[in-house]
Amino acid sequence: MTDQPLVTVVVPVYNAEAHLEQCVNSITGQTYRNIELVLVDDGSSDGSPALCDHLVLAQRNAQVIHQSNQGVAVARNAGLRSAHGGYVMFVDSDDWLEHDAIATAVEQSERNRLDLYVMGYRRVLEHGEGTDPELIEVIGDDVLHTIDDARSERCQNELCSLDAAGFLYSCWGKLFRREWVGDVRFREGDSYGEDSIFVMDCLKHGGRVQVGSLPFYDYREQATGLVRGFRASKPDDIAVLHERLLSFYDRSVLNAGNLAFQQRRCAEDVLWAMDTAFGAKSNVTLAQRLEFLTRLSNVPSRGFCLKGAKKAASSRELKVLFLLNSKVLWKAYLKRRLRNA
Repeated sequence: MTDQPLVTVVVPVYNAEAHLEQCVNSITGQTYRNIELVLVDDGSSDGSPALCDHLVLAQRNAQVIHQSNQGVAVARNAGLRSAHGGYVMFVDSDDWLEHDAIATAVEQSERNRLDLYVMGYRRVLEHGEGTDPELIEVIGDDVLHTIDDARSERCQNELCSLDAAGFLYSCWGKLFRREWVGDVRFREGDSYGEDSIFVMDCLKHGGRVQVGSLPFYDYREQATGLVRGFRASKPDDIAVLHERLLSFYDRSVLNAGNLAFQQRRCAEDVLWAMDTAFGAKSNVTLAQRLEFLTRLSNVPSRGFCLKGAKKAASSRELKVLFLLNSKVLWKAYLKRRLRNA
């Protein structure tokens, strides 16, 4: 229907051969039809490039962008540059949408003049072959949030409450009005927290936001995912994310619960990253792991993180080591963990 606003769906693709077809079919099979599909192959080394080309052959309004491997932020930015829709959304290549996802998002966005519609979502936790996935629904209440001054006490606490409920940390599962996004782009070079920063940058100047009450987005979580893996650059990514978080949220106006959430969230970023040092591949040396832990333990946001460490979801040992921040103790702990692995 030509009177429907065009929705551009951007899918960054990297070695996603196993799940890409399910993802794309869930987009092209939407009850809403006026969709532009942009697949961005980020230098995949498996069968994803050919599969991308095959999947768009029969689609009226679809394209594939092939680029050298530059990371998910660059891939999403490439998709944004190619977008023609009045609305844009991002779908990760191993996730999928329910049939009425886009129809509902557009209907609500048009009716309520929204800048951002946040879908309820379903976390699909995969624990390994032969076991059924664990399903966790995260849904809102369809309330309209008018963020007329993002720095005001009311708006700061509304946004932080949405953040704490799990609705602002990702770019997926959201319908963005493209004019509202404007020239905001993903921070290139980061592989952790870049989508949180993107959403915060969009919200800086306010907007009309609604969180849906039905789980229309299915988010697949696997033990080998990017967030859980060891990467030497992660301390730098976390430092940037925390700097942006602590500048976006005014701690002087957050209520006690929201402030505690941000402290715990930042602590968990650091502690969960620390845990990846013990499961890194065997070619990562002891010295490299020790340097990684030391950098994490000394992130610029350390003081803020320590305030939330006690209630963070992590082991008591890691919390104590983070507090003591001794290179000697980190080395001894590393050797013990690796010896018992």
